[in-house]
Amino acid sequence: MQKNELDNYLINHKLFELFKKQILKDFEMAGIQLDEVLLPNFNDLVLKLKNLLLKNKFEALLYRIDISEEQIKNYCSKNEIDFLTAVSELIIKRELQKVIFKINYK
Repeated sequence: MQKNELDNYLINHKLFELFKKQILKDFEMAGIQLDEVLLPNFNDLVLKLKNLLLKNKFEALLYRIDISEEQIKNYCSKNEIDFLTAVSELIIKRELQKVIFKINYK
């Protein structure tokens, strides 16, 4: 998914509410408190997640969300971005995938 496509998903109110529930659940299950106000904007979400990841150990979160170290390395090199930006973007993409999958196959 490209960033403009992600923003299109995020502005859908129903989809964004499901996304927030999913991301809050996964963060909580990994022991990370996500009490930031989330806005339906990809770049804003990336910044909030990067700040949160800086303050927490997040290996359990990546396992819970199903993001591998190899995916992160590939994404960093492909997009020429730093580690935390890559992790933040991959989290958003994976959480949206989960929500869309649940909607399509419910």
